[in-house]
Amino acid sequence: MNRFSAFLALAGMTSPSAAFMVSKLSATPTALNVQPQNEIPDDYVIPDGWVGGFAKTEKAFAYPQVEPDLNSLEVMDNMDNINKLDRMQKVLWPEFSWLSLPDDETSRVYQKFTDNVSRLGYTNDGRVYSIICPQQGFKLPFGLVGNIEVTVTGVRGWVEEEAKNVAAEMSVEGKIWLTPKPGLPLISALESIVGDKLPLTKDNAIVVDTYNRFEPWNDIFRVKNGTTTEYPIPQSRQHYDDNAYSVAHLYVEIGGVRKTGNPAMDDFHELIVKLINLMKGNKLSQGSCLSWNLWFSPPEIVDRDEWKNHADVWRKSIDVNHIYPDGENMFDEVEYFDGTTFHAKTVTYHIASVELSKFIEKHKKSALDDVKEHALDFIHDISLFHRRNPEAHK
Repeated sequence: MNRFSAFLALAGMTSPSAAFMVSKLSATPTALNVQPQNEIPDDYVIPDGWVGGFAKTEKAFAYPQVEPDLNSLEVMDNMDNINKLDRMQKVLWPEFSWLSLPDDETSRVYQKFTDNVSRLGYTNDGRVYSIICPQQGFKLPFGLVGNIEVTVTGVRGWVEEEAKNVAAEMSVEGKIWLTPKPGLPLISALESIVGDKLPLTKDNAIVVDTYNRFEPWNDIFRVKNGTTTEYPIPQSRQHYDDNAYSVAHLYVEIGGVRKTGNPAMDDFHELIVKLINLMKGNKLSQGSCLSWNLWFSPPEIVDRDEWKNHADVWRKSIDVNHIYPDGENMFDEVEYFDGTTFHAKTVTYHIASVELSKFIEKHKKSALDDVKEHALDFIHDISLFHRRNPEAHK
């Protein structure tokens, strides 16, 4: 019996929605302990200055309609109106979920992205002008480590603090770049093949396009009230008991890897995304739908200078130190509903070595020089090690 079916049988239920309700009522967390720095005290104070009212400036904006209509609002660049921000809510618990196998609900996995990096920024009357989205470190075979950033390209919407409501829309693109330790032979080999614009900085990042779910022609997607009700949420990934101020959710569909016009570079970008999907359960697979439950802290006053620098501080800490600014390890676990950890299959390391070797062979310009020979030997040795030691990567 698979994990999902076992959960339903145990609960005496037969549908995902029923399972969702049981998960909310369960009293026993299964995994992912909340860090003390994220506890919201019962006696928190909402700062003065809230005026509200923007959500009521047009009838089409407001709930209870299922889809608040924000089309009359301009989609603005995420960083163009920082000087208008007055207030913010931090996303203390950004809880992601996706299917590690396409169209197989039993394969659903969950992962909490980085605490405190994401934020919702707005004016005293409640107009949303900026949203900071998460960043996350990752590691791959062969000593490759890097950064995934959800980069917001456009935003519009509103917040009502007293009602704890939010309706927003935004566009994003995924950016991926590597931050390996200096002197890695593989990087020298890749640079000799691809050139000096390997994705080693955000400026040269791999870009993955995203869309509104089921609408690949539409890059604007919605942030709605409450948690998703389309699949069960583990008790450990719900934060009502942690005194979360409010919660919203969104869905985003993963598109393709954006082309650069350099065939070798395009193949390398596709290779890195393929490796991430192998290691992390198809998180960035084209057509995959990422669900994101946003658990907010109480409203705070914005420090506009700090807001401008916030994302850079996190990015540099991950790039340089491979830790988050609060000192936590950057490699967050991917888990199934029951709290067991998702592990890439042992064969994944062999597949990775084969794919990388094929890439180097395909794009070598002439006879392999010593650097490329060294890189291929390095890949072979790593692959052989993991085939002989299947538990080493867990």
